[in-house]
Amino acid sequence: MPRHHRPKHTSHSSEPGQKSTDSSSNESQFPDSIRSDPSLVHLDGRTLEGGGQLVRVALTLSALTDIPIHIHNIRGNRSSRSSGKGGGLKSSHLAALEFLAGATAAKTLGASVGSTEVVFEPERHKQLLRDGAKAEVGEGKVGRAYEIRLDKPGSVWLILQAILPYVIFAASEYVPMQLIITGGTNVPKSMSGEYVKQVMCPMFEKIGLPSIDVDIKRRGWTQGRAIQIGEVTIKVHALERDAKLSPFELKKRGAISRIAITALAGTEAMRSALVEKVTDHVREKYPQLEPPEIVVNEDSGDPKRLYLLLVAHTSNGCMLGRDWLYDEKIKGALNESQTELIAEKMVQRVVGELAAEIAHGGCVDEYMRDQLVVFQALTNGPTHVDGGAGTGDGSLHARTCRWVAEQILADQASFDTEGGCRGVGFAAGEIFEERKVVEK
Repeated sequence: MPRHHRPKHTSHSSEPGQKSTDSSSNESQFPDSIRSDPSLVHLDGRTLEGGGQLVRVALTLSALTDIPIHIHNIRGNRSSRSSGKGGGLKSSHLAALEFLAGATAAKTLGASVGSTEVVFEPERHKQLLRDGAKAEVGEGKVGRAYEIRLDKPGSVWLILQAILPYVIFAASEYVPMQLIITGGTNVPKSMSGEYVKQVMCPMFEKIGLPSIDVDIKRRGWTQGRAIQIGEVTIKVHALERDAKLSPFELKKRGAISRIAITALAGTEAMRSALVEKVTDHVREKYPQLEPPEIVVNEDSGDPKRLYLLLVAHTSNGCMLGRDWLYDEKIKGALNESQTELIAEKMVQRVVGELAAEIAHGGCVDEYMRDQLVVFQALTNGPTHVDGGAGTGDGSLHARTCRWVAEQILADQASFDTEGGCRGVGFAAGEIFEERKVVEK
């Protein structure tokens, strides 16, 4: 049975590239005609992980493919401080949505913080990222700079996750592109800037994506005496028009060759304790390795801002990371005894989790596997990512990413339960809906 391209839905949307002016974007305000509209891909935000991952992946794939989506029960498995039910859109989700709406001239409905339902209807070919300010991007090149500014420390990296596939595959004539994002760089329930720089970006380059340069101008925190808004500059060397991501395999990890340490803390005593204890634990577990390399050892600006990242590097160029942004209550000032106890607790946890990642034998850690799903779906042919023995089909986040990709891309992308995928072969700058009708 042929699968026809979806007609555009326009009767309830706002102007292109603008968020809806409807301030009450609760589900009760959405007409039944939207919920039953066959031109939209309808996604229940409570599915699987039921949080922000579903929203981010859906938005980026919709923006790339020009396939309109309707998400309801947004972050339905999360809680809201005000109602206690269904978290709705957070400021970071809205920031990503507005960037993608501007880039694709999308019409939207329900685009406001707290909304539990949204329609995103892109007209991608109208914009193609032409509107950024001119910026010097190095090597004598002039690219485009785009600013995304949060006035709260929502994660800049979750915004990046939502827009990066679009930026890479949009085939803008202005490359490289520079993203300036303010918000949180070291915040709970998100990857850190250090993980992005040391694990995510190098692994993306390993599978064949263009290089991504990350410069953390100022860290953003929620911990400590006061919140701090951070700022990052990200330079993306996007794919050239009509280029495709070639098939890739991450199957042979190789031996662990070294372990790197990142320690952020507000006192010299805490940083020293973290480094010393990591060195001792690694020597005990992996006596064949050289002492861990200190990559970052910096003042966090507050004694209660504590962060530890360990990255295992392999002989075949893979990187596995585990970290902990310390989130337990610290009473009073840190004395010597507290410093030792907290440092030991942090090191035991992070070393133990990294050891588990190493033991499963896979090429990626749990979090990196999540990040690769979208790119597997877009690749020109088969891919395989070995997540390691006993990891099954990945985390709940990874399964959520796959589910969203299959809903939007339908029969054109297929995943198995062992890390494999046959991608759609998306070409940079492609108008996806111009593809021929696919026979089911």
